Amino acid sequence: MEHNYLLLAILLPVSAVAQPTYNLADAPVIGTEVEVSSAATFIAQPQTGANQTWNYSSAGVNTTTQLVFDSPANSDYVSDFPTATLRIQEGSSETFVSVLADGYYQNGVVVFGTPIITSNSYRQIAYPTTMGTQWTDPWTTVGAGTTANGTVTCIANGYGTLQLPWGTVQNVLRVRCVDVSTQTTPSTVLNTIDTTVYFYKSGFPFHVLRERVRRNTIGGVAQAPSKSVVYATQASVVGVQEYVDGGAGLEVFPNPASSTFTVNATSSGARTWVEVLDTSGRTVLNSNVQVGAPGILQWTLDASSWEAGLYMIRLHGEGNGGIAMKKLLVN
Repeated sequence: MEHNYLLLAILLPVSAVAQPTYNLADAPVIGTEVEVSSAATFIAQPQTGANQTWNYSSAGVNTTTQLVFDSPANSDYVSDFPTATLRIQEGSSETFVSVLADGYYQNGVVVFGTPIITSNSYRQIAYPTTMGTQWTDPWTTVGAGTTANGTVTCIANGYGTLQLPWGTVQNVLRVRCVDVSTQTTPSTVLNTIDTTVYFYKSGFPFHVLRERVRRNTIGGVAQAPSKSVVYATQASVVGVQEYVDGGAGLEVFPNPASSTFTVNATSSGARTWVEVLDTSGRTVLNSNVQVGAPGILQWTLDASSWEAGLYMIRLHGEGNGGIAMKKLLVN
């Protein structure tokens, strides 16, 4: 099973490396689009522990593709994945995932029009994860005439600096996952061990880089291992950062919130309003429209009746669509 849904990093002008934590507030949402590159050269970086440097700067680029995150309701296969909160499109393939309070779960994939359903989902990342966090999840998939069973065991075992072909990312968290599985077909048995290293950056959905070694044994015969590295491109990093945290001067506090919260925004003087969306892309609230001279606008909104979880605060300006976004965690 290929789980190559990558994502984002950021070039940060800091020198100190503090122990990072990856939280539910860092989870992906509907509307994200990310360009990712597969490396031309495989590089293994096994270092663990605090204040490490992982150097993938010479990995190069083989191919580049786009990942699009949208609602499962947009898929013809939505009924096969009833618990999914996100669909990820990559070329002709579709991946379905669930963002829940305790982690980011894999629900299955659609490949060449065939759904492969994970009936017992597993976490690619747990929330929250910090140095030393561990989890183990069993899983089962059915589809394309096969059944597979496996167990994923993960541990966050390092943090430090990540060097990519396009720049350096500070304060990343290293997570190592081992997925041991057996897939049964009418003609043979496939045993697989996937050893995958993810690097996560707080404030960005998903991993910045994924390094994987896959070892297959088919009918008792060991195959040559396959190795790959995939990482976010600089263009994706800049684009997502500017949209989610960027130039409109959008502030949301307190965050997390349990009752009322305040939204401050810098206005150009046009009609401006706030929309709140949940992780399925459903609009939970549209604020009143404010019009005034350029300056700071403020809304006080009530989240006391909302379900706990992650929400997106989208600032709209007349004639300019969604001009800024922030994440809000409701507890």
